[in-house]
Amino acid sequence: MKLLTSVISGLFILSSMFLTTNTYAIKIVQFNIQELDSVKIQSEKLTSQQMQSVKFILNQLKPDILSVNEIQYDLPGVPNEKYTSIGKNIDLFALEIFNNELKNHIYFPANTGKNALRNANGEYVRNPDILERNKYCDPVNFGMFPAQYSTAALTRFEVISVKQFNLISWKEFNPNIDLSLYLDERGQPLPNDMPLFDKNFTDVTLLIQGHTVHFLLLHTVPAFGFGNPKTPNFARNRDQLLFLKWYLGHDIGLSTNKLSIERLTEQDSFIALGDWNTDITDQTESADVLQSLGKLHHYAIKQYIPTHRGQDLLQDDFVKQIDYILLSNNLDIKNSGVFIPSAQIQKIGCNDETAMKEGFILVKIKNDNQICSYLVEENYYHSKMASDHLAVWADIDFKNS
Repeated sequence: MKLLTSVISGLFILSSMFLTTNTYAIKIVQFNIQELDSVKIQSEKLTSQQMQSVKFILNQLKPDILSVNEIQYDLPGVPNEKYTSIGKNIDLFALEIFNNELKNHIYFPANTGKNALRNANGEYVRNPDILERNKYCDPVNFGMFPAQYSTAALTRFEVISVKQFNLISWKEFNPNIDLSLYLDERGQPLPNDMPLFDKNFTDVTLLIQGHTVHFLLLHTVPAFGFGNPKTPNFARNRDQLLFLKWYLGHDIGLSTNKLSIERLTEQDSFIALGDWNTDITDQTESADVLQSLGKLHHYAIKQYIPTHRGQDLLQDDFVKQIDYILLSNNLDIKNSGVFIPSAQIQKIGCNDETAMKEGFILVKIKNDNQICSYLVEENYYHSKMASDHLAVWADIDFKNS
């Protein structure tokens, strides 16, 4: 099935299901934007349908604070010698999407892809097939090129301080972990100094209307095996989430004396968010951690809403809730939601049929050697074109303020 062309038609009709006026202290958005790399940001910019759809969604949500997952931290020579900048992707993204309205940017390179290899042409592979992935990928931290799945924050609020953690070894955090039980993606033993984070963990202290708030960024390793029967992913995901719980000041039953890290206390305000790559309803240790965090604090989204459903217009794939916003108890949720339009798709026909309808987009898809036309409601269309994840948002305020 191949998407060939699309034509935007008609005017967008505002819907309270997706939009809120920004009348509260903080409008926060969590958005994993699939494979947002230097090629897309620097070369394609807004000429790509994905970037246009990202702008369409974020310009409606109008965040005061935005967390973006899967944005490459740009480094010289990645993915090839054409790219020479260092840490400029988030500035270019902010300019293209928000016209620099969110002026303060926090951005560090993830561990992802640190150990990836170049191909025979001296380039990193962006869109690998199975053989290329097995040959060139980072078997410990995933990724096909350095800093591939980094995380960035954009905000209009003043940044007081930033702490970033990516060098903590897994054994430093969890002395009980037996790495010999696991094998990497190539079937090799894990390194003894394997990092806890395949990406990183960041604490951004913000000043919001006289209040100090810790904005905690975490994109965890997927709690999935990807065909590896001895994958460390489930245990690593659990321990990354346990690190968050520990950092929030809670006992987790581990001896963490080797870590000289100042943790938060129950007096601290925080917003913790990201793609945590596990469903809270799963029967796993990771889900247990998520559930315990919800009892100690509170999630912005109270009901179960899947935040991942793939990019195929005509069917959903891997429908799971894996993106979260967790809040300290002194923050009040005024409104929240997921940008999850219902699938309104009308098949027009095949072989040169065309149609126009207000609020819909005409899409042509090649399927079984035919080119067929569909009218797709534009919110749904953009949610699919932007990413395999959905944007999660919340309007919050300080209690008793």
